[in-house]
Amino acid sequence: MFCIFFVRYELDRAEFRYVVPDFRLNHRLEKLSTLSQTEKDKVEFLCNECCDFGCTAWKACYENVSRKNLG
Repeated sequence: MFCIFFVRYELDRAEFRYVVPDFRLNHRLEKLSTLSQTEKDKVEFLCNECCDFGCTAWKACYENVSRKNLG
């Protein structure tokens, strides 16, 4: 199970403007609701939840989406 702890660890890092949590957390509203508003403002979600849990191309996909979002 993906843990909110890892998301909070990334959110606390000042060098990150945005944090994209693992897509398995997208629908875990009870976990996401525990974030402060400041943390929520820093969270971005990937829309493509079709990746297999064992997908080996996730990093390339994530980097591609991140670059496009940053312009």
